[in-house]
Amino acid sequence: MTGIAGWFFAYLFFMAVELFFRSLISLWFCAGALGAWTAALMGQTAEEQLFVFLLVSVFSLWIIGAAGRRRR
Repeated sequence: MTGIAGWFFAYLFFMAVELFFRSLISLWFCAGALGAWTAALMGQTAEEQLFVFLLVSVFSLWIIGAAGRRRR
């Protein structure tokens, strides 16, 4: 249960940072925390949750970076 609440609070923290600074950097981690929270809800281990967090964060970096390059 702690992992579920921890990832949810991490999501809220990264979202608050993103709303305050509007730099699109915290958005990667926000997406990763949301993915890890989903993994925690499905009963995955802490290592699997961390892997999902890293995987989703890197994927978000790739997607947001590509969208940013297209806008220029």
